[in-house]
Amino acid sequence: LCLELCGPPRPVDTTTDKPIDKPNPRLLAEAIVKFTANQELVTRLAAILDKRDRAAFGELAEKLQLGPYCHLFCHWVCTIRARLM
Repeated sequence: LCLELCGPPRPVDTTTDKPIDKPNPRLLAEAIVKFTANQELVTRLAAILDKRDRAAFGELAEKLQLGPYCHLFCHWVCTIRARLM
């Protein structure tokens, strides 16, 4: 599902063509905090996952400024979703 929603992982920063530094877990954690604090976003994401809507997931990832963390965020969301189901 995450490959479908985020596309293939990018080993380089496409804006500068430079290798991406090691992920900063703080940036991902901040995005998760922003996301979970907004019930509307949580509900919207649930609908996006049900529909497997790549464009809508991309818009949400951009809004949360996930950038290279899209796959990590997606895997986190899918883990939570699987536990709830």
